[in-house]
Amino acid sequence: MATQMQKDPMVAELILRKSRCVEEQHDFREVVFPSLDEADHVNIEVRDFLNHPSLSKNDREILFYLMEGRNAREIAMMKGISVNLVRVHISRARARARKLWGRLERNYI
Repeated sequence: MATQMQKDPMVAELILRKSRCVEEQHDFREVVFPSLDEADHVNIEVRDFLNHPSLSKNDREILFYLMEGRNAREIAMMKGISVNLVRVHISRARARARKLWGRLERNYI
């Protein structure tokens, strides 16, 4: 039984062109972003978001530390403040970031 490609050389040629196009696109992405996977792209987007001017320097600093995997105790030691105060800063920074994210999302849609 002959396949569609064997019956119609035009179909075969179109399929080959499409597959070459997909391969070329894939190769282009590898050249432009050789080591970036989906998680890396998400991290870049989050870092861009955290640099938004609506967030204070302290909020950005706290949120970046959290992104790096630091806990409240480590952040407190680095900033020279109490763990409880860091927890307050974390809570407030997260709340402001969520609010900003909501505003940006509404404006984007």
